This record gives sequence, structure tokens and C-alpha cells, in this order.
Amino acid sequence: MVQEDICFNKGGMTFNFRVACIIESNGRFLLHKEKSDLFWNLLGGRVKLGELCEDAIKREIREEIGCACKVDRPIKICENFFRIKDTDFHEILVIYKVTLLSEIKEKFIEDNLAVKWFSKGELDSALIKPEFIKNILQEARYSIDWLVNDEMKRA
Repeated sequence: MVQEDICFNKGGMTFNFRVACIIESNGRFLLHKEKSDLFWNLLGGRVKLGELCEDAIKREIREEIGCACKVDRPIKICENFFRIKDTDFHEILVIYKVTLLSEIKEKFIEDNLAVKWFSKGELDSALIKPEFIKNILQEARYSIDWLVNDEMKRA
């Protein structure tokens, strides 16, 4: 049975249920972007109907960079509102702390993606979306929180 992404359009808005992860090693954070984009973001993607969030993040890491990972724990849940290319999004995003179980091999990175390790010092000048991710990456200790990020500034 082919599982479908939890994503639908209704009333001029697109709803997404996504997972993303913080991957940290030696004080650096792994981010990725589509090669055509100007901004970086956390690795991750849409959850499929009937899929556990932890399984979704493991699948996304395997698909995007070809690595197995250990899901350490959830650290943030965000209700995210934003606009990309004239499309309005309402997204529920679960962010996990993840540990890679192998080295990244260039040949396994998806063709349309670029990946890069950022030091904490490099985060300030990097264009990262959503912007609140920078604050999360600067936290000394991660705690589970519910965040609302409204880039569309709706009333």
C-alpha cells in the first residue's frame, strides 16, 4: 500500500504535517537546502498517513542523505504559518534531536539538495527558514515546547 503525505489544500491554504531534526556534531549543526533556494533549513519532510513521526524522520534522513539515525527525543512542536511562492501554508512541525549512525557520503545525498555543517558562529549570518530555528540551535539545553510561528502576521 502506497502511503500518502499528510498534506492537503483547503480554502486557499495548504496544510502540512512535517517532521524535522536537529543534527549536532562537534558543536556544528547540519542544515540542508534545495540547490535552487537561497535559504537553509533543518532536514526532514512530510509525515505519511499512518506513519509514526519517529519513523518519518528516520525515513527522511535516509532519503535525503543516505544515513541511518537514532531519534533521541522530540524537542519542539511548532504551529507554523508561512507563504512560499504565493502559497499560504499552515503546518504542524515536530522537531527531534537526532544522532547520525554513519558518516554522510556525498553519493547518497539527493541530487537536488545541498548540505552543510554550520558552527554556532556561522548561524547568525546564515539565511535559515523558519527564522526561529536559529534561536533553537543556540539553546544550551533543549526543552519540549509548543511554538506558534506566524510569518503571515494574521490578525
